[in-house]
Amino acid sequence: MKIFERFTEQVRRNGTLRTQIEKQLDKDGNIAFDALIALGVEHDYEFTADDIRQYKAKRRLATRLRRDTKDTIAGREWDLSMVTWDL
Repeated sequence: MKIFERFTEQVRRNGTLRTQIEKQLDKDGNIAFDALIALGVEHDYEFTADDIRQYKAKRRLATRLRRDTKDTIAGREWDLSMVTWDL
């Protein structure tokens, strides 16, 4: 598992870390890469903006594959432009 993936697992398990992130979210629920990277460093997880982008791309693909499967089953179109990434 890559470092950023381990960090996201830590965020899920650690309420304090999750709260630190929530305090830095903007009105749309996003956090700046720099702020996220700084929090990672504070908790001994060193990753880059590129690591975050790769993780987001992987999550989008997984979401698309799940939705494509639902498309086949449900026989309807899904708007993938609205897929967002959450921590």
